[in-house]
Amino acid sequence: MPARKTKTVEKSVTLLNPAAAVDPELSASAKRMLQRAQSITVATAEDYEAAAVVLQTLGERESEVEAKKKELWAPLAKAEKFQDSGNYERAHVLEARAQSVQAPTIESETPKVAGVSLREHWLFEVTDAALVPREYLIVDERLVRADVTGSKGTKEIPGVRVWSELRPQG
Repeated sequence: MPARKTKTVEKSVTLLNPAAAVDPELSASAKRMLQRAQSITVATAEDYEAAAVVLQTLGERESEVEAKKKELWAPLAKAEKFQDSGNYERAHVLEARAQSVQAPTIESETPKVAGVSLREHWLFEVTDAALVPREYLIVDERLVRADVTGSKGTKEIPGVRVWSELRPQG
């Protein structure tokens, strides 16, 4: 199968990677994979297949980095739960632990590799839930159902109509 030419867009990407500070081997491995991807030239079907293997490996490495990032952010999520439950001392300790991880900023150029196209994915992170506009919020129906069922309709929830129905059981 002949290699197809695809248009790629080259731009600078700034990545925030807390995993690099904690796991230097993972970071070094990612840098080696980037160098390998930058050196690829696709001229034949075999080159295309080799590039596909590199692309698959890069995807696996990305999964490893994401897993490490989740592990590093876990103390912050736990801190939120402790704060919500009123255990402010434990929440403060976990927040301090999460903030102690220094996340370096890595700037790199996206390599132009013939035969391999890149697709831009937009991501987001909620930094302050109190500032998110109302149209982006959803009601947690699981919590509403638990309160309504637990109180047998005696608890009033603003903006929620509560009623009961009789249903046959078999």
